[in-house]
Amino acid sequence: MAAVSTRTLVSSLLCHGPELATQVAIMQDASNVSSQTARGCKAEGGRQMSLDSSSSLLSRNALISLTRSSGQAVVEFTFTFLILLIIAWIPADFGLAFYSGQLAQNAAREGARIAAADFTLVSGTTSCVMPSCTANIFKETAGRLSAALLPAATITLQLDPDTGTNCNRMVTVTVSGTYNFFFYQLLRWTGVTTNLNNTPITRQTRMRWEAQAGC
Repeated sequence: MAAVSTRTLVSSLLCHGPELATQVAIMQDASNVSSQTARGCKAEGGRQMSLDSSSSLLSRNALISLTRSSGQAVVEFTFTFLILLIIAWIPADFGLAFYSGQLAQNAAREGARIAAADFTLVSGTTSCVMPSCTANIFKETAGRLSAALLPAATITLQLDPDTGTNCNRMVTVTVSGTYNFFFYQLLRWTGVTTNLNNTPITRQTRMRWEAQAGC
């Protein structure tokens, strides 16, 4: 009985030996592939961690560089803006001074026109200081001036005395004030002590007085 079993086992091994060998080889190959896959996954995980660390370092460096460049840009913009503001304000300041002179000239002309047709004028000189000008001629003259550009401007009205020898009596209206340059006031911050911060403006108009008796 034992001999028969041994003979049967040997026969089975001889018959199925190649198949078993093939199955064993397949199992060994699968084990090798699994181990290689595991090693590859570990290597890939280490590489991914290295890439993540490098990306984080690059992002931090880029953020620091961006912050520094932004601060530098703000400083450069501030200095450039101040220089451009000064360059633009210089002609504007002188333009306002010229404009103030034109306003004073127009105001003196309008005051002289009104005074030339006023039959109630008396000989002599009268004046007022803005904004306390209330008489008709002074009020109309002051209404054509800018209190901001020419603060405390003085308006003077003069009628020539009656000599009785001619018909050429004249009325004179004078507007005088001081324009304050804003740019020169800024120069004081740099240590400039010369008095360059204002300029006097005086404009005058003369017209013939129409209310002369016998003329």
